[in-house]
Amino acid sequence: MSIRTSVFYSNAALVTHSGIFHADDVLSTVILSKYLGGTVTVERINNFSESTEKELRRREIMRKHPVIVYDIGGGKYDHHQEGRNGSRENGIPYSSAGLVWKDFGIKLLSKTFPNNSDWVNNYVLNFVDQNLIQGIDAYDNNVLPTLNFPIQPMNFSEIIKNFNPRWDNQSEDSDAAFLQAVSCAEIIFDKFIQTAISKATTQEMMESAINSAANGIMVFDQSIGLEEWKEAFFSSTNKKANEIMYAVIPVRETEYRVWCIPEKLHSSNLRKPFPDLWKKASIMLNDYINIPEALYCHSSGALAATKSLESAISLANLAMKE
Repeated sequence: MSIRTSVFYSNAALVTHSGIFHADDVLSTVILSKYLGGTVTVERINNFSESTEKELRRREIMRKHPVIVYDIGGGKYDHHQEGRNGSRENGIPYSSAGLVWKDFGIKLLSKTFPNNSDWVNNYVLNFVDQNLIQGIDAYDNNVLPTLNFPIQPMNFSEIIKNFNPRWDNQSEDSDAAFLQAVSCAEIIFDKFIQTAISKATTQEMMESAINSAANGIMVFDQSIGLEEWKEAFFSSTNKKANEIMYAVIPVRETEYRVWCIPEKLHSSNLRKPFPDLWKKASIMLNDYINIPEALYCHSSGALAATKSLESAISLANLAMKE
């Protein structure tokens, strides 16, 4: 992503306000620049008037490219007008970031990740909105509550705000500071996208494993993170998940682990822990259950391991009978 700024630039594709910037106009710049591609010029202006709008429309005709105005002018991607510019079903009002993401999010994802399924891209769209953009919108609209605690957690909006030139350092260039903030926001935004895609992939794997489960046992054909699969399992709305007691997951070619499903996420209580005798047997497990490839059972009763997929499934089936 390549961005440059100018007080006035005849071929600028993006227009936003000058002066103090916030997380909403900074992240909007990231999203729109990634969507447009190439080198994108941002025009940061002091005010937006009828003559400004006429000039931008004239520019669109002359240059044959759209000019997107955001966080200024009271238009489609602004929220400073009377009554703001709409709210989500949960009541959180939109700022420019939410408005831009709502309109360009799925377009950007489809363009950037054309091989992703529609389900994955929609998962990413909602994940980014819920975990990043809604917080920005709430902060910018002054509806984000504070904790009743001596300290407050640092959030994305506060981080971006700190890029603004300070009152006692007026020699710092505002546009240069804005571009620094955009660069920081791009890194965080990209990491959110990567995390969301990973979570979506995990959820797809989980839904497949749940649907294929038999006798209360779901089986994965590849390794998967412990916290990731548990989060995906308890995020599933598949009713079949309620019947599952064990998850068989490969760790390496010669080790397959059988995990007991907890009663709920982050709980140490298990739906069906392994028998007490198995826990006591520990590394001598194969002497007690007649599965030669059995390796061990953790003393917590939450985990056992074998040398092969077949033996792991056999162990889980045996545990179901206990």
